[in-house]
Amino acid sequence: EIVEMFADSISGFIMLSIKLQEQNTAPQAALRPASEGVMQAARVLVQIARDKGNKEYSDYTEIQEDIFDCCDRVSGALNKFPEALTILFQDTDRALGWRKLVQATQQIASQTSRLLLVVFGAEHRRLQMAGELLLKSCANVKRYPAMPDAAVEGTNKTSSDLMVFNAYVQARGKETEGRKQQQLQQAVGQFNALNNDLVGNCNTLLKGLNQPNRTAFVRTVDEIARITREILDMLTPPEDLDVFKIIQDLYNKGNMAVMSQAKPLSAGGGRDVTADDLYREGEELKKKLIPVRNHPNEREKEDVASNTNVASAKAAKYNNLLADFIACDKIPALKSTLSSCHNDMNRANEELVRATNDYISGMSGEELKAPSRAHTTPARNAPNAAAARAKPGITEAAKKVVIATSSAVKAGGDRGRFVPAARDASEATKQLVGAVDALANQCPPAQRDELKRLVGNVRGGVVNTVQNGKALLAEPNNPAKARPVQESGSAVARSVKALSSSSSSSAPAPTDQAGKTRVLNEACKRIEDIVDRVNDEINPKSRLATHATITGPVSQADIDATAEEVLRRIRELRGYPNKTPKEIAGDSDTLSDVTARFGKQLEARAKQVNPKLGSTLADLARQIDPPANRAVVDAVNRYIPAPDANTARGVDGAADELERLVRATLDACKPKVELSGTARATPAQVTPVHIKEAAEKMKA
Repeated sequence: EIVEMFADSISGFIMLSIKLQEQNTAPQAALRPASEGVMQAARVLVQIARDKGNKEYSDYTEIQEDIFDCCDRVSGALNKFPEALTILFQDTDRALGWRKLVQATQQIASQTSRLLLVVFGAEHRRLQMAGELLLKSCANVKRYPAMPDAAVEGTNKTSSDLMVFNAYVQARGKETEGRKQQQLQQAVGQFNALNNDLVGNCNTLLKGLNQPNRTAFVRTVDEIARITREILDMLTPPEDLDVFKIIQDLYNKGNMAVMSQAKPLSAGGGRDVTADDLYREGEELKKKLIPVRNHPNEREKEDVASNTNVASAKAAKYNNLLADFIACDKIPALKSTLSSCHNDMNRANEELVRATNDYISGMSGEELKAPSRAHTTPARNAPNAAAARAKPGITEAAKKVVIATSSAVKAGGDRGRFVPAARDASEATKQLVGAVDALANQCPPAQRDELKRLVGNVRGGVVNTVQNGKALLAEPNNPAKARPVQESGSAVARSVKALSSSSSSSAPAPTDQAGKTRVLNEACKRIEDIVDRVNDEINPKSRLATHATITGPVSQADIDATAEEVLRRIRELRGYPNKTPKEIAGDSDTLSDVTARFGKQLEARAKQVNPKLGSTLADLARQIDPPANRAVVDAVNRYIPAPDANTARGVDGAADELERLVRATLDACKPKVELSGTARATPAQVTPVHIKEAAEKMKA
């Protein structure tokens, strides 16, 4: 319990330091006493260990030296604490101070775990060494039953070694429970009786050197040796004890990267989070991943671990913010998608830490060793050939699915294009399912289930796309039928992306540092992709479209048709309160593209009509694009990350102004017959000049 409390204390301080390092906040005064508490606890542990080494292991030099060496290592790590605090509280480079504090704390954890392991393993080693010494004495004394002096000396040595070993067995019995405790307690009684028999049989042997006496003496020695071996065989190695798992975890926190846990989705809420908040936090997360990608430039394990610790803490912070955003329920339609992103980020964060620690394991340095034998990490399984062959098949089939599905979506209501694209998508999906099954069958159950779930999502998305496409074929001019096709096609693309990511991480792990670096970079890329996916869903950016100058003729019919399309796209945009951010940005992009084309048509038309009308059209063109066009795009981009009454008025106002200008254009282009002078002209008053002017205007 004491070890667990101590380990929890240091582990907690490490996690707190990592969090503060990620935030790079100014240190509070309470940090000094907290740091002193950690150092004092370690100093007390060192003193206890030294006292134990002096008092209990003076006869076991090897054990004593190991204890003292570990004490020196902990003291050396403690000496780095004051320097880190000085930099943190006094220097301007606060980031360096936090980094050094985390590294100092991790070194204390690393060296303290070694000390704890040696101290807890010392009793086991002593018991084992005493037992082996007793077995050696038993083997020696059996050789001298016919030599009185040697027999007496050997018996005294064996009896002494037996009593020492028995004392350690008795002590171990008090710390053991259950059946083993009964066996050890029984052995203590047996050893006491056998010790008496050993001395008695030796005295009897000295009185009469005959075969029966020699047999009785040897039988007693053999029984001592048998029970000793049984005890040594039943001893639990330190690395199999619960305390070793605690110490191992403490060691890992000192030498390996540590994952910061995000709160679950159910715990989200309590603060208002905007899309802008998430975007800024996502950009900060990407910056923290840059040092992680530079791991090959690091030369110390603690530097590598520190980089990932900060990135993991930032990823957890981002996910906490995402959970709060989801809880705000600002975009109900995206709740399922964003929840999936939250879960994906947790998995990506875990993979980042795992990839980092795999990389660290390949760096040179000391390993944590148990007292009885080196603690080694189980060897990795050799790369699975079947899994390796399956991966290229997944990549190729996934590419075909995306291409075919995209073609089906772009076909719209064109049956000639849709039918072959839908057939190709279905066939590619079958190939993808087969390739994924080949990989999944080589994976552990959890990975297998995840791969099959993801490929099921792809298959379902393709089916939905085909069904929605057939519905559009029946009503090709119905916009309400086109939207589901686009949505299901986008869902397929997202599902394929998730499947590709998962299948990549399920591939056989590399064993060389170059391969591990690649896996680590892929883990960073997955986190960045999730951030981009969230931004794309909740904070997509509408972009101002441009259109090439039109040099050919533009008819009034062209102007009328494009104007009506602009007005229709404005009406679609006005439905933004009931749409997702991505849909709003899509509507805005489409409107911007049509508006840019309309502006260029007006410019060309202005050069083809009479000067008066041409001047009017040119002026309207200059107002429509880019000014009015840009105003709509900017208003949409302000509304998406912060949808409120104020930004909504901005969108409505920009749309109103664009509509006004388009209708003004249509009004300007309407043919008018005007007469000079009074409006009540009689036929006699109409001259050829009037007719000519009217004809010119109608012609224009």
